Amino acid sequence: MNLEFERFKDFGKDGYFPCRIFDTPLGVELGQLCLTHAESNTSGIIGEKNLILVHPYFSILADKEPKSPKITNMENLVRNTKEVRKILFEDFLHYAHKSHEFVDEGLIDKVFFTTEDNDSDAVPVNLSDLKKFSNSKLNYICGSYSGGRCVDYVISKIRGSRSIGLKYAPYFSIRPIKDAILFKQLYGWWDKLEEKSTGAMHGVVSRFNLLDRLYYFIMGTTTSKILKK
Repeated sequence: MNLEFERFKDFGKDGYFPCRIFDTPLGVELGQLCLTHAESNTSGIIGEKNLILVHPYFSILADKEPKSPKITNMENLVRNTKEVRKILFEDFLHYAHKSHEFVDEGLIDKVFFTTEDNDSDAVPVNLSDLKKFSNSKLNYICGSYSGGRCVDYVISKIRGSRSIGLKYAPYFSIRPIKDAILFKQLYGWWDKLEEKSTGAMHGVVSRFNLLDRLYYFIMGTTTSKILKK
């Protein structure tokens, strides 16, 4: 852990509320430190080819789960994938506790800090910067979680909203990395999928329904295929 973040190592561990990070003076200080650290240590560039990480350590830091092989795959991709820009979507707390280490290693080109609304805790704070994805041609994506959760929400955001004329990343530029994405169904299994609605993988009102699964199956790739390129 970076020494700048050392004194915040226990902050937030008594309850995980990303939307309330700024409710205390210490939280305000932490948020500003995260913003300054990211801005000072990244180029801010989004390229034609990007590797996107969404909440990479959420399963470990928030859900207290053991480290999954998929997280190991993700780390391998960040450190060894060449000729791509690496983009991190992360909340302030987990950036301070862990993922800033990617930035310290010089592995990240752009950080989008996220907060939450009624649908997701992956709402980018710097929404206007999403327009930089409009020039992208290939966007690999990994992280946690898929299944109507943060990975899917971020995908919908970087694609923009055609209904209001915001066209960012081309629809078929999104390539989920199947062995580097953690899955957790938000609302249950097949018989309950149609009961909930919000923006998901394909940009229409749906919670990780059959079309989303089909997109993963057809357009998804794997760690080994990316590293061979």
